[in-house]
Amino acid sequence: MIKIVLLNGTPLVFNADECAILREKHRICGQLTGCLARAPRQNVQLGVPLQLMPEEVTLLLEKGAARLVGYKTDASHCARVQALYAEYIKTITAEQIELLRQERRRTFEEKRAEILEGKRRKVQRQIEARRSRGETISEEDAGRMENEIVLDEETDKDISEEHSGVQIFRENPWVKDKADAFDAALDGWSYPQTEMERVRCAAFKDLHEKGFFMTNGVKFGGDFLVYPGDPVRFHSFYIVKCIPRDAALRPTELVTFGRLASNVKKTFVLYYLHQDGTARSVSINWTGLS
Repeated sequence: MIKIVLLNGTPLVFNADECAILREKHRICGQLTGCLARAPRQNVQLGVPLQLMPEEVTLLLEKGAARLVGYKTDASHCARVQALYAEYIKTITAEQIELLRQERRRTFEEKRAEILEGKRRKVQRQIEARRSRGETISEEDAGRMENEIVLDEETDKDISEEHSGVQIFRENPWVKDKADAFDAALDGWSYPQTEMERVRCAAFKDLHEKGFFMTNGVKFGGDFLVYPGDPVRFHSFYIVKCIPRDAALRPTELVTFGRLASNVKKTFVLYYLHQDGTARSVSINWTGLS
């Protein structure tokens, strides 16, 4: 069963495998909102967590395909996680310092002759500079300075905790039992409440049962964009707008909907709830006059 974590009212899925199941098995797309571990300073390609629309959550709960949980927020649990995280940072920093030292030693051994020759030239330049200032340096002293070259000078530089690499976890890694990280299944999901929310849920469910994929449609002035297959492979066919059953629409609004959809090669669909509680739809397609 898919675990949906409710954080500050936002439904999120943190497990990448569960995100794949949602898309492949349940035709639920959601919206990736997290950064990629290897490319954190960009927002073109995003990663987990996956944020779900309220209609997607409602449908999954109705089908029994998901459960709603919340992270524990009691003080004792939070303090325990903070302590474990601090210990984790110390451990991985020490491990990375040791790996760094080993890598530097290996590099030094491979280039020992070049490094030693470079250090000798550096010492010779220092001797010549001191002699040019009038200092007296015997050949014996010069030879001793060359022999005092420190071979492992570069292996003593370490990294600090703030510069160490940190693993980005998909879920809380410091719990013996995964259920220990969460409160009991939440019963507080109250969506939908208003008439508009009920229309949106009914429209989403109706389209989902017909085999479509849906995403947020705000960029085209609607509530949903409807795809015949996975949005990665297909363009959307429909722009869906949900309205109350008794809503009054001006003719100019209908013209706007139709021309907007035609300009982007789509069909505009108005969804409303019938008196019997079922979802009904009307499509608007701008054809013009000849």
